[in-house]
Amino acid sequence: MIVLLSSCSVMRDVRKADKHYSYGEYVEAAKIYSKAYRRIDSKEKALRAKVAYNQGECYRISNQTIKAENAYAKAIRYQYPNDTVYLQYALVLHKNAKYKPAIVNYDKFLENHPENVLALNGLFACTQIEQWREEAKDYEVKKSAKLNLKRGNFAPILIPMEYQSLIFSSSATLKEGSKLSKITGLPENDFYLSQLDQYNQWEKPIPIEGAINSEFDEGVGCFDSNGTTLYFTRCVTKSTESGGNSKAAIYRSRRSGEKWSEPELMEVSRDTSFIYAHPALSNDGKYLYFVSDMKGGFGGK
Repeated sequence: MIVLLSSCSVMRDVRKADKHYSYGEYVEAAKIYSKAYRRIDSKEKALRAKVAYNQGECYRISNQTIKAENAYAKAIRYQYPNDTVYLQYALVLHKNAKYKPAIVNYDKFLENHPENVLALNGLFACTQIEQWREEAKDYEVKKSAKLNLKRGNFAPILIPMEYQSLIFSSSATLKEGSKLSKITGLPENDFYLSQLDQYNQWEKPIPIEGAINSEFDEGVGCFDSNGTTLYFTRCVTKSTESGGNSKAAIYRSRRSGEKWSEPELMEVSRDTSFIYAHPALSNDGKYLYFVSDMKGGFGGK
């Protein structure tokens, strides 16, 4: 009786984790998968393999690659039935600079998928890494101590025409009254601004003033050629939606001096069931490229 109740409790947790996973709430799903995995009997290999693989996916997508590596290894140990696990395992090993085991797993995946471009490119990179290290470097990449705030910082853009101001997205600050994202485990992103001072050094970044930053998640923007209009992604979380999941959409705001207009939602399509994100504007301003899960595109988000 106790064993039966325990098994039911585990499956309840797995279904709960699956639900969070389907919403894209990877950090939250990973926590529940981890809890469930510890309580699955070692004889239940299929269930252990499935939960471990899903854990790996959650960690990989949320960029927790060490945890992802361990989870995929468990999935393989318990004979996960889909050989995609070898590709995903190779990718995180590659990212963790474990090139020899990455090569082994790329090769295993390529046995049945010899033309897979992602695996072929990964394999090539791993076999060439030592040679690339020995070659002379024309450029030196350094982490900026002044621009990087705590937590995540990404998608920097120089404001065109002046090139004295840099904006980027950051999860540095937890907004008042908000919680950590169930997707990333970090605060929601906002736009930050840094400007060059009289000594040609970047000043400490500050949040952009005005209505661009909201209670929701903003990031990944682009400017028109004049640097007066910003197109960006906003993920609005509606508590009335099933699971409280987010919907990504593209917004536009215009700049006059230091002030920004109230962002307006761009109607990319009348079908609001899809996501529209990560805009990129052509130099002539006639074409807006973006990512979406709508049909007819190339790839997805």
